[in-house]
Amino acid sequence: MTWRQIMNRLGRKLLFAATNNIGLKLGSVLLALILWITITGQGTADRILRDIPYQIRDIPEDMVLTDKGIGTVNLRLRGPKSLIPTLKPEDCSVVLRLPPDAAEGETVMEITHSNVVIPYSNQMSILQITPTSIRLTLDAVITKTVQIQPLLRGAPNPDFQLGQWRVTPPEALLRGPSKVLESMTTVLSEPIDISDQTLSFNERVSLKPGSPLVTVVRPTKVSTRIEILERITERSFPEFEITVVPDVKDSGMVVTPLVVTLTITGPAATLNRLKPTEIQLVADCTGLGPGDHDLKPVLVSNLEKIVSVLVDPDTIQVSIPNPTPAPEKSPMTSAP
Repeated sequence: MTWRQIMNRLGRKLLFAATNNIGLKLGSVLLALILWITITGQGTADRILRDIPYQIRDIPEDMVLTDKGIGTVNLRLRGPKSLIPTLKPEDCSVVLRLPPDAAEGETVMEITHSNVVIPYSNQMSILQITPTSIRLTLDAVITKTVQIQPLLRGAPNPDFQLGQWRVTPPEALLRGPSKVLESMTTVLSEPIDISDQTLSFNERVSLKPGSPLVTVVRPTKVSTRIEILERITERSFPEFEITVVPDVKDSGMVVTPLVVTLTITGPAATLNRLKPTEIQLVADCTGLGPGDHDLKPVLVSNLEKIVSVLVDPDTIQVSIPNPTPAPEKSPMTSAP
């Protein structure tokens, strides 16, 4: 086939392609022309989108980002008036990638147009980025073993008190920035509620490092034993009457004093409900002979777990008189 024949055949194909479905093609061109005229004819507008968060990527595995700067940027954009009002900050993204040689400490990173992705990028332009740079801080990642401490919330029942607590295992291994972990000596558990508790109890809880930069390597959960004890208090009974055995009125004894101050130390729950009629201070004079005696009254009750009993004064004086001798009978005389 000669060169002329090739050119003739190509010309016929191009003519056919240009004239085939000529109406559809002309319509497409016309629609594109109208759209272009509409967009370019409506003019452009500027808009500032504020507080767009930026992302930091390519952080080395042995490093952690402890300070990412202000965290957001502002963008000033220009585009068609029909599109500009529809833009939202969440439609845009800003991504910064750390260089391979990023080192521990402070790093300054520039923010350029290449870091920003915006919608309708073929119709929009970025006029300004604020700020143009940010300061980041990287810290080395380390591990550290610290003591575990339960975080207790609330208070036991008023008649009880918190005793000792125990955590099993007692230590945890943490992972995080060296500058944060160096100052940490303990890690807290999630809150344990002891409000109005009257009994000791066990509870299994998770650990909460307190910093989003610190993670718990192990254990993720621990067993705790919280001891709740009876609160020890004291209660006084002023002008408490002593019970004398045998009864003073029947024996003729003189007891001084008959009224004392009684103070009992023991569990608050028991003493707060105690009535004076449920206890006695007894001075047992049985078997004592005539004369003066010093006697210590003794508490008589059904109370349990009593710590101490204090009587003021703690000694009473008992005077027992000599028995009165019986009158002698006169002898009878016989009549003469």
